[in-house]
Amino acid sequence: MGPEAVFLCEAVRPDGTLDSDRVARRETLYVGRNGKAVERFWLDVGGGTRSFIFKPLTNDDTAGREIWAYAHVVPAADARVPRMLAHHACGGWSGTGHWIIYEDLGMLRHRFRTAIARAAACAAASWHGLMPDFVPEGFRGHSPTFGEISVAVAARWPRLSALARELGLGRECENAADRLFAKSTDEKCEAAAGETVVAHGDYHPSNIAVAGGELVVLDWEYVHRNSAYWDLYNLLDITSPRYRRLPPETRTRQSVLRAYAEGRRKYGRPIADEAAFERGYYGYAAMHAAWILSLIERDLEREAYDRAALVAQREETAAILRDCLLAWSDTGRV
Repeated sequence: MGPEAVFLCEAVRPDGTLDSDRVARRETLYVGRNGKAVERFWLDVGGGTRSFIFKPLTNDDTAGREIWAYAHVVPAADARVPRMLAHHACGGWSGTGHWIIYEDLGMLRHRFRTAIARAAACAAASWHGLMPDFVPEGFRGHSPTFGEISVAVAARWPRLSALARELGLGRECENAADRLFAKSTDEKCEAAAGETVVAHGDYHPSNIAVAGGELVVLDWEYVHRNSAYWDLYNLLDITSPRYRRLPPETRTRQSVLRAYAEGRRKYGRPIADEAAFERGYYGYAAMHAAWILSLIERDLEREAYDRAALVAQREETAAILRDCLLAWSDTGRV
């Protein structure tokens, strides 16, 4: 362990929190699922101050996974990833808890632009080119598997079908949804999920930025084995009540999916049938959108979250469902 890591370890208390007596200044960047804050902090260094990023364990079920990802997956990523400067297991710190200190890349802007999304999709192909078998089986994502989602959507389809009519998705969408959602079998789920890859696991626009003209990819604690579609779905179409996103146009999805296919060729693991892959994505995204709509309806009934945020998310998700169903139907026509 180098002197910089030793110096940074001294800024962390035995309970795994920053030592306010050593920190010159600090600010909260965001709060994780378990309520712990990721912070930018400043230390006095050589007559001045220097900033760093402190990240405690923000998701209790991913302990140690980001350190593992930096050792085994990040080296393959064709993108800039903040350097890990010190962590709880680096040998210079004794205490409880999990934490990591990263270099500070400055103020990052997270904007969804087609050019950025294309670059991000191409970059995803770099770690998707790794063989997934070396990823521990115990690593799981933050959402159910595609098979579990498909079964849930099929079971709830009578209610979801009525909701689709209430949301005015149109007859063509309803017909496509009936074909896609009404029945679920293990074989159908396996085929729809596509090939298994090493997934970033949380590849939504808030974890993607540009700094100095370089694509930056953050937050690798959800690395696991999943469908090649999962990172792309997070990039393009996943929704949340915590943030707003403008659903992309179908031509944008198509452009991003083709950039991903170009990346797969670039990194030596080409897609066998790119047209089938594209159609498969639309079905995969539509299935997830239907599942998320069912969760939104449940949360609205239970008043489990801010109603205005849930209604906005429902509108976004319904638009994604409509667009992906139509694209799935259109690309399936002979």
